[in-house]
Parts: sequence; C-alpha cells; structure tokens
Amino acid sequence: MTNKPYILIVMLALLAVIFAWAVFIPKESVTEKINKTLQEQKNKSDMFMKGVTFSEIVNGVKYWEIRSVTSEVNNSTGIADLNQINGAFFKNGKPSVKFISPKVQWDMNKKSIRIETPLGFDKKYKFETSYLDWSLSTKKMFTDRDVVFEGDNLIVTARGLSSDAGLETMVLKGGPKARIRQDGEVLEIGARVFEINGGTGSILASGEAKAVRGDLFIRSESLFYDKGKNNASAIKSVRVIYKDIRAWSDFAVYDIVKNTVLLSGSARAVRGEDELTGDRLIIDLKNNKIMIKGRTKVVVDEDNLTREAR
Repeated sequence: MTNKPYILIVMLALLAVIFAWAVFIPKESVTEKINKTLQEQKNKSDMFMKGVTFSEIVNGVKYWEIRSVTSEVNNSTGIADLNQINGAFFKNGKPSVKFISPKVQWDMNKKSIRIETPLGFDKKYKFETSYLDWSLSTKKMFTDRDVVFEGDNLIVTARGLSSDAGLETMVLKGGPKARIRQDGEVLEIGARVFEINGGTGSILASGEAKAVRGDLFIRSESLFYDKGKNNASAIKSVRVIYKDIRAWSDFAVYDIVKNTVLLSGSARAVRGEDELTGDRLIIDLKNNKIMIKGRTKVVVDEDNLTREAR
C-alpha cells in the first residue's frame, strides 16, 4: 500500500514528459521525411565506373579529354566526380596543355569543369595552383588563387589567372612577379598585371612596373620582357637608379647580357653634382660609366663620361 503513491507520482511524471514532447518539441512530418529521403537518394551516385575517358565535344570541336581511375556520375544533378585523372586541353584538334589532378568535378549541365590542385605543363611551362576552372561559355581557364609558372630560367608567381586553353595568352593579376636567372644573378620584374605570350615567353608588365637586378632599379608605367632577345624595355615615365646614378627618359632598354641600359626620349642623367642630357644615354653597368650618343647639352667630368658625338 505504501508504494502506490510513488508509483502514481512516477506515472504522472512520465505522462508530463510525453505531453511536453508532444506539444513543445518539433518533429519531422511524414512529408519532410520523404523529401529528406529523396534528397539523400538524389545525392547518391547513379553510376560508379573505373578506367573511363570523358571529353567535351561541341559541334565537332574537342575542348578537353580526361582519363580517370574511378568516376561517380549523378544523373539527377548532372555532376560527375572524376578521381585520379590525367587530362589535356585541346587546341585545333591537338593536345595543347596536359595536366594531372587528384580530382575533377564536371558539371555536365553548365559544361564546366573544376580541376583540383592541378599540375599542368606544355612545351614551355609547367604550372601549379589550388584549383583551375574551365567553362565552355568563356572557353577560358581561370583561377583566383595563387599560381606558379616555371620555365627555362624563369619563375612567375601571381594570384589569379585567365588564359585560353593553349596558354597562348595568359593574364596574371594579384601582384604578379617574375624571376629571371641570368649568369648567376636574378632579374625581378613586378607590376599590377602580367600578359604572358605562351608561344614566345615574353611578358608585358603593366601598372607601376619595376625591374630590379642587384644595384639596378628601373621603374616605368609598363615594361616588356623579350625572352628571345633577352632584354627588358621600359615604356613611359622611366626612372633608372644604379648606385650613384639617377636617370630619366621616355623609353629605356635594358640589355641583360651586355648589362647596359639605353635611355632615349628626353633622356637625362644625374651623377653627384653633374647633370647631362642627350638624344640617347647609355649606362654601362659593368664599368659604371655613362655614355652619350647624339647632341650633348651638358658636359661633365671626363672621369664619369665618355662622349660619342654624332
């Protein structure tokens, strides 16, 4: 008899808990459960394949080809995950850029691919980045992450890349920098934007362009590095600093092999208290001399100047 009150209290407490659960705690409806189940099924792969080759061909034009070790294709979402891949972009029907990657996601509806941590290479360069996107709508390769290009005696770093599938025209942003090795020294070029010609390896650096090699500093609005000629041309508002020499001009050419800087167009140079102008000024970096070609307006001490009048 003495246990009945306790049993009644326990039963009332249990009923209170059940009532609270029924009234206050939200529960999934049957419809929500069905939708959730359908979504889970939708996210599952419809097909799992091994050793398959995929490609994007539109109107008879092949844009890329990817060989994957394993692949999962979801027909509901139109997304394919391709794993452990070897691939290539095509230009004029031939492979132009090859790449390897642990994973590629292919959106079959949008006709685009995302390549994760690719290692790519063509005849002149190899490159790495966190991911690389390609879309049929733009026919461009794109990334807004850090990218590194490496070629013969040349390394280029940037944050952001836009390029055609053949790497023939590459635009690099995010403070791109180039390091060019020559005779044990390094010429560093920087600017706001780089345009790289993949065929020739030349670089057009635009926006606060600068070049530095040892004691030499060149600044201009833009700078063109010609890989074939192995020189760098500074264009507009050129300023050159080399040890105790300060020079200005509209245009300048730095010959990397000869180690000379030719200034033209309102060329002017200052060394200590001496100032000189001429049609063309040549700074001989190896011998630390300034030479004048053309008309001379100022004559300086012969120890610092060799004049070559017309």
